[in-house]
Amino acid sequence: MSRVLNAIAEHARARGSDIALSDAQQTIAYGALGALIDATAATLVSLCPGSGPAALSADNSISWVVIDLAFVKLNRVLVPIPPFFTT
Repeated sequence: MSRVLNAIAEHARARGSDIALSDAQQTIAYGALGALIDATAATLVSLCPGSGPAALSADNSISWVVIDLAFVKLNRVLVPIPPFFTT
């Protein structure tokens, strides 16, 4: 497991109710973040099969961070594509 995922797991054990991520729509505590990353990784395995890199075009949000961390969990490269890029 990566250092960042290990750190998230440690924070969840030590301070599970502390806020890990927050944006205009939602707030996620450390205690819930690991499960959210795991669920997202499981979904990505079916939606984005394979082991190669993938790209994501999205605005900054908790969802973006969780998807990025799910790709870390899957040991896959995720290339961020800023939404202001033209098609």
